[in-house]
Amino acid sequence: MTEKLYDYEISTMVLGCLIKQPSLMLRENFNIKGEYFCDKFHRILYFGIRHLFDKGAKTIDSVNFDIFISNYEEFAEVCKENNYIDVIDSISEKDRKLLSYII
Repeated sequence: MTEKLYDYEISTMVLGCLIKQPSLMLRENFNIKGEYFCDKFHRILYFGIRHLFDKGAKTIDSVNFDIFISNYEEFAEVCKENNYIDVIDSISEKDRKLLSYII
């Protein structure tokens, strides 16, 4: 049996970059897919970011994510358990420096 290695902090940093600039999803050198996120909460965040970006969002914030996730009761519950509003607000601020290296 193989064990997947998952770095929660790095995944959070990647999500922070996507929150600040979801258009990174279009870059060939930033080939990130939802299944790369082993943590359920991170996977939900990724798919929410992806959905909002596909609908035209230039940036993601806790308000537009909250409106989106409220339509999905099971996912909203996971997000609430993980204090998603605080997480989105904090990772979007924390990862500005990393984003400057990527773009």
